[in-house]
Amino acid sequence: MQKTGALLLLACLQASGQRPEVTIPDGTLVGIPMTTIHGRTVSAFRNIPFAAPPVGPLRFQLPQPVRPWRIPRDAGVMAPACLQYFSLFRVTGGQEDCLYLNVFTPQLPSSGSDVSLPINVYIHGGAFEFGTGAAYGPRYLLDYDMILVTINYRLGVFGFLSTEDGVIPGNMGLKDQVAALRWVQNNIAYFGGDPTQVTISGTSAGASSVHFHFLSRMSRGLYTRGICMSGTSLMPSALQKAPLFKATTVGKLMNCSFTNTQQLANCLIRAPGSELVAQESVFYKFYGTPIGPFGPVVERGGQSPFLTQLPYETLRTGEVNNGPMLFSIVTHEGIFPAAEFLANETGLNYLNDNYLEAFPSLLDYGFTVTTDNMNETSMKIREYYFGEEPISMEYNQTIIQMAGDRTITDDVETTARLQAYVRSSPIYFYRFGYRGQNSLSNIVSGTDINWGVSHGDDTLYIFNATYLLSESTPSDRAMINIMSGMWANFTITGIPSVGRSTKWLPINRATAMTGPYNYLMIYSPNSFSLNSTKTQARLLTRTQTILRDLVIWTQGTSKRVFPLKTQIQKFSRPHI
Repeated sequence: MQKTGALLLLACLQASGQRPEVTIPDGTLVGIPMTTIHGRTVSAFRNIPFAAPPVGPLRFQLPQPVRPWRIPRDAGVMAPACLQYFSLFRVTGGQEDCLYLNVFTPQLPSSGSDVSLPINVYIHGGAFEFGTGAAYGPRYLLDYDMILVTINYRLGVFGFLSTEDGVIPGNMGLKDQVAALRWVQNNIAYFGGDPTQVTISGTSAGASSVHFHFLSRMSRGLYTRGICMSGTSLMPSALQKAPLFKATTVGKLMNCSFTNTQQLANCLIRAPGSELVAQESVFYKFYGTPIGPFGPVVERGGQSPFLTQLPYETLRTGEVNNGPMLFSIVTHEGIFPAAEFLANETGLNYLNDNYLEAFPSLLDYGFTVTTDNMNETSMKIREYYFGEEPISMEYNQTIIQMAGDRTITDDVETTARLQAYVRSSPIYFYRFGYRGQNSLSNIVSGTDINWGVSHGDDTLYIFNATYLLSESTPSDRAMINIMSGMWANFTITGIPSVGRSTKWLPINRATAMTGPYNYLMIYSPNSFSLNSTKTQARLLTRTQTILRDLVIWTQGTSKRVFPLKTQIQKFSRPHI
C-alpha cells in the first residue's frame, strides 16, 4: 500500500512538472531541484544504480550489469552507504546493496542548450574503510557550468579482502569505481554532459584511487584529467599489507573451517555481512591506527586485474595514463592520524610510555618492518623527532609533523614529481593553509583545540559536506569561491586558475626530479601566491630515511620509498 502511494505521488509530481526527469537506457529517473549557494537551480538525480547489488554469490566478485527498470525510479532519495566499519567512532553501518551514484547538473538536454558540459567524478575518501558519495553535495561547484557525479564503491573486507590468488583477487572497490566511470561514459550525455571531458577527483583514499586509475589499464579512456587531494598510490596506506594473513584472520574469527582459499571464500560468502564487517575492528591496534587495514593490492590472479605491479614500478616504466593532474596537501596533514593521541593527556602518556608498540601502528610500518628491526626503527624515529624529551603536549606540532611526514606529505610530493617527469601533461600542485570556523580535526579528536589545518579541511570549501559545513562566516564563504572556482576551472579547462593576478605554473618537467618545483600556497581568501621550493628535490624525511635504511621490506615495498636521488638513477623518461 505504501509503495502504491509513493508511486502515485511520484506520478503527480512528474505531471506537475515540479521534478526534473531523464530517461536513460536502463529506465526513467525522476530527480529533484536543488539550489546552489549563489541561488542557481540545478537538477539532482540521486541513488542511481550503476551495477547489480554485490550480494550473495556476487560478494567479492566483479561488478555486474544493473537490471533495467520499467517503472520510473525516484532519484530524489539519498543513496545508502556501503556496509562499513567507521573506525573513528568504532561503529558499523550501511548495507551491501550500495553501488549507486549521484548526478548533479545545471542543464538538461531538454533545456534547449546544445552545449555539453564537462564532468567531475568525485571519489570519496575514508581509508578505503568508510565514507559515502552521498556526503558530498553540489551547492558550491554547480554555480559553474559543469556536472558533478559522486559515487559509492565497496569498502573494507567487501571491497578489498584478498586471498592473493584467483579466488578473491581483491580490488573489488576499485573495479566498482571503473564500473561507475563506464556508466558515466555511456549515460552522462542524457544529463547534458560531454563524456570526452571527464575529470576524476578525490580526497585521501579517494585521491589514492584517482592515482591508481592513472596507473591501471582497466581505466584507460574513461577520463581526461585527475585531482588528487592529500593522497596518491605511493602513500603507506594506499597498498594493503599482508592481505592473505588478514583474509585468513577474518576467516578464523568467523569460525570458518578451511584448508585452502576456495573453502575460505565459500565460508565468507555465506557469512552475515554485519558479522563480517565487525571483524575489521581487530586490525586497529591503537587509537584508530593503522590507517585503513584493508585496501588495494597487486593482484596475483583472476581474469580482470586492475593492478598488476607495484605503483612505483608502473611510474618507473612510464606506463602511466597521460592527462593533466592537480595534486595538493594541507599544512598539518598529520593531525588526522595523530588526533586521538593528542586529544588528552591519557593519549599522550600512552604514546610516550608505549611508543615501541604505538609508532609502528601510527606510522604504518607494523606489517613491513621485520620483527628484529621493529624496536630499533621506533627508537631512531623517536630520537630524531624528540631527542631525550618526553612526548607531551608541548611537542604537539612535532607529533603532527612526524605523522604527516610518514603518512601523506612526502609521498604526495614525490608522486607529483614523478608524474611530471614521466608524462608530458602539466602537473599542478598547491598547499592549503587556511583554517576556517570548522575543521575535521575537531571531529577526529573530539575537542575544539586548534592544531592547524587538518587533512581533509580543503574539501570543506569545495563541497557542502553532510558531516561539517563551513559557510557561516564571510571568510569561509570567500574561500568557497576560491576553492570551488579552482576546481571548476580545472574541470572545464585543465588549468586550475585562482585569479587573474596569480599565474599558476605547473611543475617544470625538466627539473621535476632534481630541482625546486612550483606550487600555489593558499593561506586565506586574500593571501595566495605562487611559490617554489627553496631547495632541490630533497631526500625523504628522516622518518622515511630511517625506514629505508633499517628495514627489510616485504612485497617489494622498499621500491616505494627510495630517496629521490636513487629514483633519478633508476628512471629513464619514456618517449612520449
